[in-house]
Amino acid sequence: MTAPIADIFQVTKVLEFQDIPVVSSDFDIDVNKTYTLDELSDYPLITVPQDTQVRRLFDSWFLKSGKLLSPDYTIRSMSIVQTLTECGFGIGLLPEPLVHDKLVQLKTSTLPPKRSICIAINPVHDLSLTAQSFISLFNETISQK
Repeated sequence: MTAPIADIFQVTKVLEFQDIPVVSSDFDIDVNKTYTLDELSDYPLITVPQDTQVRRLFDSWFLKSGKLLSPDYTIRSMSIVQTLTECGFGIGLLPEPLVHDKLVQLKTSTLPPKRSICIAINPVHDLSLTAQSFISLFNETISQK
């Protein structure tokens, strides 16, 4: 039997964010309407493959509304999901921090659960200089947003 992560690691939440459905500003859809997940499914959907935790979260979100998520495009990288959405291929399911002025958030009747980025440190071991630098850079980047 293994110990829970909280018993071994010091876990610090550094960012909480929401995944949201977005489209390019010139995509042919009424951005003032509030959509159900069933209505969103009438449009091409762009998301990540099934073998990812993010996709499992999206699948669960759709299933809670009685709908099976069946995207038209499954892409390995959120940055490419973002690019295809910007190019007008369909509705992208993206983390809010990736949304910018070329994309418009669609209103939906429900949203998936929020996600968090955490840093887990094992206090028994000293952090390498590389790990310390990464954490410092990450925290600086987050505080600038």
